Amino acid sequence: MKKWGWRRILGVTLIVLGLGLVGLQVRPLLQVYFNQNDIAIENYTAEDIQSNSSDTSEGQFDFNEVRNVSAAEVNEIRQDIKSGKAGLEVLGAVAIPTANLKTSVLEGMSDAALVSGAGTMYPDQVMGQGNYTLASHHIGYGTDILLNNITDSVSVGDKIYLTDLENIYVYEAFFVEDVNPDQVQYISQDIEGEPIITLQTCTADLTQRRIVQGTLVETIAFEDASAEMQGYFK
Repeated sequence: MKKWGWRRILGVTLIVLGLGLVGLQVRPLLQVYFNQNDIAIENYTAEDIQSNSSDTSEGQFDFNEVRNVSAAEVNEIRQDIKSGKAGLEVLGAVAIPTANLKTSVLEGMSDAALVSGAGTMYPDQVMGQGNYTLASHHIGYGTDILLNNITDSVSVGDKIYLTDLENIYVYEAFFVEDVNPDQVQYISQDIEGEPIITLQTCTADLTQRRIVQGTLVETIAFEDASAEMQGYFK
């Protein structure tokens, strides 16, 4: 039987450590993926959404409370969602087909909301009106979860679809840029002209914010939308 020299032991140790590190990185991604599935828009009716939207004053809307979350905290949030303690209110969903992006719109910017979907940034937002602003955390690299894909898969001219299951609001992207965290003018509610949507997430290195903005170009009753358009939310 061949003896295990120090080189072989070191090699196996490094492999085990490497697999462990990969596991630590993959686990939060899987937990966020499961979060999204649990509160996916297809699990709700228009009546559910209307009920959730009737009072959006209880969400977390304090920008000073928004921070990066650790893998351990993602795990805690996952357990809260599984047990029903997270208190997430689903208000609709946003989709960008060209970026393979679809995630639920949730009330507020709690940690649970920002690692489960796209959270509303102000309590009085109304779809199809003003500047409808949404944010999520950036978890992992190159993963089709949350708003991650706006960092590298959205271009000016792409369509952004927003729904409350009563209407589908169609926006066309006109601004796609990385900005500094203190450039908060993009999420201002004091705007003039056509209604817009603003999507925000951190860049992969967490140093800047990717901003995608679109102008409202069409509003369609959900039941009158094409099967293809309805399918963006299934």
